[in-house]
Amino acid sequence: MSEHSDSPFPVISPNVIEKIQNAQDAIKAGLMAYRSADYVEAIDYLSRGLNVEEDYWFCHLYLAMAYFRVGEMAKCKKEFDHVLNWCPNQALRNKAIQALKALDPNLGAGIEEKKMGRQSYAEDYGWQ
Repeated sequence: MSEHSDSPFPVISPNVIEKIQNAQDAIKAGLMAYRSADYVEAIDYLSRGLNVEEDYWFCHLYLAMAYFRVGEMAKCKKEFDHVLNWCPNQALRNKAIQALKALDPNLGAGIEEKKMGRQSYAEDYGWQ
């Protein structure tokens, strides 16, 4: 019997803790790379971080903007669509809409706040 068997909380393995720490480090490095205008490096780090911490919505937003900066529009749109459709935080969804409008007025044209649960914002904007 383990010494932690009486604990009401599950025991987290050191490997899981290390993966989470590595993901957080990758996300921090990605944000720093983005702020330094190294968008290719930002994409690499942010993608690695999201492989473990997939619900880090702010990271999805920065990843979308980095994809835009390097001209990878399909990936950019996919990340924005993911935030707009699934992020539970209304303020962050509003930031995604503002970012779309700032990056490209044509992408942001006509965006209205939608109800959660839509099938896809991408369909609304002709991205598919």
